[in-house]
Amino acid sequence: MRADLLSRAQKGGVSEYAVDSLTLLTTCGDLHLAQPLPDDAGIDRVLFRPGLPRSAALQLKSAMALVRGRYLHFRVHAPRFSSGSREGYYIFGCHLVPHSPWIDREFFFIPATALPAVPPNGAWNIRVPLHTRRKSKYDRFRHPLTDLGTVLSSALDGGPAYPFPPPREQLRKLSSTATGRLFENELACLATFGSDGALHVWRPMVDLGEDLGVTDDAQAASLRVQVKGCLGLDFRGRVHAYIHERTFRESRFNLVVILWYLVEELRLADYGWVFRTDELADLSLHRRPDGQLEFIAPPTPRSRNQFRPWLYRVEEIPGVLQTALAYIREEGPAAVLPTRRAEVADARRRLRLR
Repeated sequence: MRADLLSRAQKGGVSEYAVDSLTLLTTCGDLHLAQPLPDDAGIDRVLFRPGLPRSAALQLKSAMALVRGRYLHFRVHAPRFSSGSREGYYIFGCHLVPHSPWIDREFFFIPATALPAVPPNGAWNIRVPLHTRRKSKYDRFRHPLTDLGTVLSSALDGGPAYPFPPPREQLRKLSSTATGRLFENELACLATFGSDGALHVWRPMVDLGEDLGVTDDAQAASLRVQVKGCLGLDFRGRVHAYIHERTFRESRFNLVVILWYLVEELRLADYGWVFRTDELADLSLHRRPDGQLEFIAPPTPRSRNQFRPWLYRVEEIPGVLQTALAYIREEGPAAVLPTRRAEVADARRRLRLR
């Protein structure tokens, strides 16, 4: 992964998606982040606790390259305040990394009230050391990533602290919609970083079973992807994923990606599956009484189960998507997308992909 190939907008998108997901996970859904439209006021996210009136405005800043190999630099344009007060406005700064959870072990959460007067050019320049062995006036705003939920809760309304890792009974509070959004965000970040910015991910306005769309720089083909996953394994070490039958669309151009998450380590696990939806239909998934199709499999290449040919290391999944797009361009509407490991390897040789 070459992060220098990502555009500034792509890096910003990854950091925003990462903060969205980590906020849901570390608070077990108690706190939400909303994205203002349009983004013209210097506010990237609005933090709120559903059902309560308080809110806080966040500007998210991330950096990958280090100044002099030691410092993070954030250029923060002052927002348009309707009054002279900066209360309720915060700067979230982080070091972006090219793997899940996409944010380094620590982050900065700086209230705007702690910043000096706005410079004549309208932007603050904040420089902080990456490591704590170098002192900074912003050290009091440095926090471990595992404390994200507690820090946001305290800033919002002095609310409760959230233990980490979250207790299993608290994780069950996360709705299927919230869990689904977490995995959609993870795949979007993975596709962006894992393709060196060549894959472009977008989200349909209406979710009819196609969670994400994926295209590339050529823009001559696109994929529809349904993302599923689970937060941990069952007692037999297996992943469980559920697909609503009413949203399951059999097609040679629709893919299902199944992932799972290591909550205690705050990151995607090492393996996931990529199927065409017509292949999954042929694999006879169990139909539950509630109308969901149930996928159950151990996430290890050592297991000789029927889903093993579609199992990949997560860092390989962006390459599978790139191969599928290249295959559509080459074969046209008659293409049958390669998804099994052997098929993908053969297609990459034919298409002369690295």
